[in-house]
Amino acid sequence: MKQPFWISNLALLFIFFIVLWFVFFMRVKVTARRSIEPDYNLDVEKKETRKIDISTIYQNDLFNTLQPEVKPIETPETSNQMPSAPEPLITMAPENPEPQFLEPLPLTLTGIIVNTDETKNIAIIQDNRSSKQNNYKVNDEIEDAQIIRIFKNKVILVRSNGQQEILFVRQADIKDENKKIPLNQIVKKITENVYQIDPIKFANYVNNLGEFIESLDLITAYKQGVMVGSRIGKLEPDSLGIAMGLMPGDIIKSINGILADNTNNRYEIFKNISSLDENDDVNVEISRNDNSINLTYKIKKITLKKPRYEMNEETKQNEIVSQKIISPQEEKEKILQEKYKFAPTLKEIRLREKQNMLKQKNLLQQSVINE
Repeated sequence: MKQPFWISNLALLFIFFIVLWFVFFMRVKVTARRSIEPDYNLDVEKKETRKIDISTIYQNDLFNTLQPEVKPIETPETSNQMPSAPEPLITMAPENPEPQFLEPLPLTLTGIIVNTDETKNIAIIQDNRSSKQNNYKVNDEIEDAQIIRIFKNKVILVRSNGQQEILFVRQADIKDENKKIPLNQIVKKITENVYQIDPIKFANYVNNLGEFIESLDLITAYKQGVMVGSRIGKLEPDSLGIAMGLMPGDIIKSINGILADNTNNRYEIFKNISSLDENDDVNVEISRNDNSINLTYKIKKITLKKPRYEMNEETKQNEIVSQKIISPQEEKEKILQEKYKFAPTLKEIRLREKQNMLKQKNLLQQSVINE
């Protein structure tokens, strides 16, 4: 047991000496420390540097970088004269295309479901080719047409070329549509700003409030971002708006004292006008070219006078006699005269009847004798 212990101690001692020898002989010598501050008094010998002429590099073009000198192009002297204007190109105006009318659609309006709101009306339209019926509303499309209005008796469509077509429920409505009431029977100008309107004829001419608003082309008028009323748009020369004394560009500010600057007030105006009776007035304040104008419309039936004509002497005498006051006795005598005037005619009729009766009697007697 003691021999292995002795061998291990000897091996460790041997290893120790080998390491000690390696450290002693293999160490690196470190130079002694010295100051790195510069010595300003040290005289440094200046060595002469050889001067190199680098122009030889460019002359011999060692790096192939030599480029020939480019002389500037001499431009001829130009004067300050203005260039001549180009000749105008004459363009031919295109010819106006001839309007092309489409054949009417093979449709029949069989019925209309009317609602209190006109935009919710439903039209029942039949296709004559297939005999099929469908329900349509405003803005619905039928082939190349679109429904824009549905009234209680007709439907208005617009074709792809802008052509307008109207479908009626009854043929009689077509005749009524062609009968236009003259505007002088609806509106009558009394003075410069006072007009008379026949309520019955006005209601027959304008079906509803929406149609009246559309005829005036009304839009909301703004001033500095604030609503001030309703502006009248484009009007036809023979339109109802012109007959009522309105002009394109007029701004309706108030009606019967109610401002027309928002939707609620306009609804109040509609209720106010709907409740008016005959002989009432409608006062409208408008702004025309920044000038305030008051228009008055009197709701009263318009009676047209019969045209005068010249009467000859005989007609005048008959007119004078007819205007005389006739007493009861004179009236009885006139009736008797008329009776005697027709008496011969009655007598002739009776005689003719008797003769016919005698002829019939003779014929019967002869027939009996022959038998």
